[in-house]
Amino acid sequence: MNARFTHTVSDDLNERIEAIAEQKGMTKTAFINMVMADYVGAYEDPGFFNEIRKRIEKIEKEIEALKQPKRK
Repeated sequence: MNARFTHTVSDDLNERIEAIAEQKGMTKTAFINMVMADYVGAYEDPGFFNEIRKRIEKIEKEIEALKQPKRK
């Protein structure tokens, strides 16, 4: 079964989505589905979004550690 929904995006975002989809040789719908599936981890290898989340989390922890006063 395929779910169908309507989603509104700004003209600027729509143009960017269309440009990226065209560069990848995909339809806009296929590109949006790929990005959403990757974001929610629908594939066995969730892709770069999970990697980005891990890296951001690590950087946030490192920043917090740097903010802590050094103990003598």
